[in-house]
Amino acid sequence: MGSFSQLATKDGILDFQHLELVLIVFLGNLGCKSGTMKELRGFCGTAVVSVVVAIGRVERGLFFKQEMELSLIGLQNAGKTSLVNVIATGGYSEDMIPTVGFNMRKVTKGNVTIKLWDLGGQPRFRSMWERYCRAVSAIVYVVDAADFDNLSVSRSELHDLLSKPSLSGIPLLVLGNKIDKPGALSKEDFMEQMGLKSITDREVCCYMISCKNSTNIDTVIDWLVKHSKSKN
Repeated sequence: MGSFSQLATKDGILDFQHLELVLIVFLGNLGCKSGTMKELRGFCGTAVVSVVVAIGRVERGLFFKQEMELSLIGLQNAGKTSLVNVIATGGYSEDMIPTVGFNMRKVTKGNVTIKLWDLGGQPRFRSMWERYCRAVSAIVYVVDAADFDNLSVSRSELHDLLSKPSLSGIPLLVLGNKIDKPGALSKEDFMEQMGLKSITDREVCCYMISCKNSTNIDTVIDWLVKHSKSKN
């Protein structure tokens, strides 16, 4: 008879939703013919069953830990640092200090630990974007959807970055931020202005968000979690 982890494995992935069934199989081999958790507790004692269930929970926590590393890039004042703070704490502040160079922050969401590289968007820092985007789980490109004067620059910088061979195939999440502002672009217009449909060499996703109002922030977090990498 294998371990609890082995018995609860399905296609190489631990499936602790079947832990109760696994427990029944184990105890059945010990002579217990009971079929319910209540009867199992009567057979071998509540303490033993509780310990086994607790072990399963610990194993689940160990084996399902996820991690991801991603880079947040975009022009200055796009709202990258605000996005990091909203994801990490749910808080928003109008008085954000522009990122000089880069900042790194770790955020934990459930079993997923996200390492966020917040890269400066001023022209003198854009040359280092590629270096910090290599081998990440995803690239997150943040754009001020209400800043029409800089949309063409933002588009040009994005497509130039994606042309780098070292970044081939890395999933891309483009966020049109500040949709709370009057006159902000619709999603359709934003995607057209950014030329997103022409990007065909990788997975591309686009959401319109507001860090100020937390619009679609949960959706962004869900996307990030789904693109995390297993540590086991």
